[in-house]
Amino acid sequence: MSLPENSKHEDGDGEDIQEFVFLRKSPWTDLQLDVEGRTLYVSKSFLATISPVFRLMFESDFKEKNVDVLPLPGKKYEDVVTFLQCVNPGVLQKVNYAIIHGVITLAREYQVQRLLEDCKKCLQNELSSVPFEKFDKNCRDVHTTLMVKKYCEICVITDNYDLENVFKICVKIFTKINANWYKNVPMFQKISTGHRNKILRSRLSKIDQKLRAAEAMSLPEQSKQEDGDGEDIQEFDFLRKSPWTDLQLDVEGKTIHVSKLYLATISPVFRLMFESDFKEKNVDVLPLPDKKYEDVVIFLQCVNPGVLHTVKYANIHRVLPLAHEYQVQGLLEECTNCLLTELLNTFDSTYHDMHSTAKILRLCEICSLADKYCLEDLLEICVEKFTYINVNCYMKVPMFQNISIQLQNRIFCNRLLVVEKAVK
Repeated sequence: MSLPENSKHEDGDGEDIQEFVFLRKSPWTDLQLDVEGRTLYVSKSFLATISPVFRLMFESDFKEKNVDVLPLPGKKYEDVVTFLQCVNPGVLQKVNYAIIHGVITLAREYQVQRLLEDCKKCLQNELSSVPFEKFDKNCRDVHTTLMVKKYCEICVITDNYDLENVFKICVKIFTKINANWYKNVPMFQKISTGHRNKILRSRLSKIDQKLRAAEAMSLPEQSKQEDGDGEDIQEFDFLRKSPWTDLQLDVEGKTIHVSKLYLATISPVFRLMFESDFKEKNVDVLPLPDKKYEDVVIFLQCVNPGVLHTVKYANIHRVLPLAHEYQVQGLLEECTNCLLTELLNTFDSTYHDMHSTAKILRLCEICSLADKYCLEDLLEICVEKFTYINVNCYMKVPMFQNISIQLQNRIFCNRLLVVEKAVK
C-alpha cells in the first residue's frame, strides 16, 4: 500500500495518513525507525522528551542508545505514523475513534500520558453521544445494533488498558439496553469475565428494582439458620488399634487407626498413594496436614459399612471437601443428594416466599458448594431457582460473592431472559 504525500486526514477507518517530515531525513532527525520494512525519520531528543520508555532507552546503557536504525518489530507502519502525528506539535493530529486502536496501544506501551488522556477523552466523547431515548423505546433497528457492537468494542478497550472511569460510563449505557441485544454479540464475549459480570448485574438490578416496586414486595426479617454444625461426633473404633488396622492417620496431633486396604478400595487417590512408588506406600503413620480431626472422623464414619454415618446438611461442610479430594464417588453422590433434598425442602414449587432472606442464604450456600466442588446437575437446579428471585435480594449477601464470577454471569443471563420479557 502506498501512502500519498500531503493527503488530508478524514474521519473513518479507511483514512489516509500524512507522513509529513517522517519520510525525509532532516538536520534535526538522528534516528531511523524501521517499521514493516519502511523507514521513518525521527529525533531521539523528541522521543525521549515525550516518553519515559524512550528516555530510558536512549539515556541508559541499552544497545539502542547509540544506534542509527531502531527496528520496531510487531508494530504496524500506519499505527506508528499516526502515533507520531498525534504527539508532534507541528501536526498534533486529534485522536478520534477511527484511529484509537493503533494510537492507544502505542501510547500505553511508551507511557505517553497526555496522549493516553486524549484517548480516554475520545472514548468518553464517543459514549456521551448515546441516544438513550432509543433504548428506552426498545427500537431495535440496524443503527442500534451497530451502536451496541461499538459499545462492546469500547468495553474491550477499557479492559485491555485499565480505563476504569470509561468503563463506568459503559456500564451506565448497558444498563439502559435490553440484554438480549448484546449478551450473544461476539464482541461482548471478549469483555473480561469480571466486567461482563458488572454489566449483567447492573442491568439486572435496574429491571428487578422496577419489578420489585411494581409488586410492592417486602422482605421478611432474617430468620435463624437451622441445622448447626455443632453436632457431637462418635469416633467408634478409630481410636483403637485392631488386627485389621495397619495405618495410623495423624490429624491435629491425634491418632486414627485405619486399614490401607480399605482406604485403597474406596478411594483412587489412596490407591495410587499405596500402590505406586510414593513415600506413603510403606509408612505406618500418615500425617494429614491442614485437615481437621472431626472432619476426618465423620468422613470415615460415612464410608465405613460398619457405621454408615448418614450424610446430613449439618455435616456436609465436613464431608464434601474430603469426598471430593479423595474422589469417593459413592459419597459424592450422597452429598449431592443431601444438598438437593435440602434445596427442594427449602423451596417448594410455588413462587410464595421465594424472597425470604433465610431461603436465599441457604440457596447461596448450596450453590457455592455445588460450584466449588463441580456438582453440575445440582448447579443447574440452583441457577433455575435464582432465575425467579429478584437480584437485589441476593446481590448483597456475602455468600453470593463466594460463587464464581462465571456462575454469577450464568445466573444473571438466565434471570435477564425472564425479566426482559416482563418489562416489554
